[in-house]
Amino acid sequence: MPRAATTMLDLSELPPAQRREVRDFVDFLMTKRSITRKPVTKHFAKLIDEPLTVDNLHIPSRASLHER
Repeated sequence: MPRAATTMLDLSELPPAQRREVRDFVDFLMTKRSITRKPVTKHFAKLIDEPLTVDNLHIPSRASLHER
């Protein structure tokens, strides 16, 4: 949910310890959501860029697969 679309919660009826626990939980959820993922790398892209034949098994190139 974008920050602009947040909803305000009235925690004033809760005791201070429970308000703190709710804030801690929301902070935990926000940090868990904002974990940056490693970029995907193409380790074996070069191996399939061109057609390959191994023991009578023909593996077409990626480009020829996209042309179909």
